[in-house]
Amino acid sequence: MRCSREDPALVTVIDLHTHTEVGSSDSRTTPADIAAIRSRIPSLHGITLTEHVRRWPDEVMEQAPPDLSLFNEREFDTPQGHVLVLGAPAVTRAANVAQLRERVLEAGGLMILAHPFRFYPSPLSLLYPREWHEPGEWPPERLAEHPLFDLVDAVEAWNYRATREQNELAARCARIRDLPIVAGSDSHAPEDVGRFATEFADTVESVEALIAAIRSGRGVPVELTSAGSYVPLEQPVRAPSLRALE
Repeated sequence: MRCSREDPALVTVIDLHTHTEVGSSDSRTTPADIAAIRSRIPSLHGITLTEHVRRWPDEVMEQAPPDLSLFNEREFDTPQGHVLVLGAPAVTRAANVAQLRERVLEAGGLMILAHPFRFYPSPLSLLYPREWHEPGEWPPERLAEHPLFDLVDAVEAWNYRATREQNELAARCARIRDLPIVAGSDSHAPEDVGRFATEFADTVESVEALIAAIRSGRGVPVELTSAGSYVPLEQPVRAPSLRALE
């Protein structure tokens, strides 16, 4: 984790889900793109690097500008869905999500269920593949009974690469389960970094503070406007159609 903003603000906006070519083969975002993000989006204060394969090496982290908070984390692919893990050991191996949960909690970390209803309803859905039930048959109250919701601390209900309907369904299920709701761009290209983010009404300058803020539900999902400012995602908004597979 590298986090050293010298100009604390009353509000901190962090993109909680970002991929780069350093640790995700399906991303074309470079460290230089990340370093330039504050000049492009001054209202974005931090980025959580959630690489698929490996974290950023220390020597690459050291190249980040001092006015940008970087959290060096991971996204884990599981048979039931993708999970963002904050504050886990540098190397975390687990046979299943329950075992991953044990190891993350032992390390004082936090788990976020990422884009749970991406590709739903379709056979590509990881949370609810077609063999679970006929797609679209169950109401949100029953969908929210999925056991994976028991193994996470928060839900990424607003994901820039999911559809509006999928995001709304994720938000409804998170509220039913009384889980904190966050947002992230899930960017795999530099132009998408910061499109969706999470706003905190205090300064977040360590992964421990970030975990505490998310766990307590102090984050507010926000969307980047064409003017470069952020507005709350309190009402259904335009979200892109299905994008490329991660």
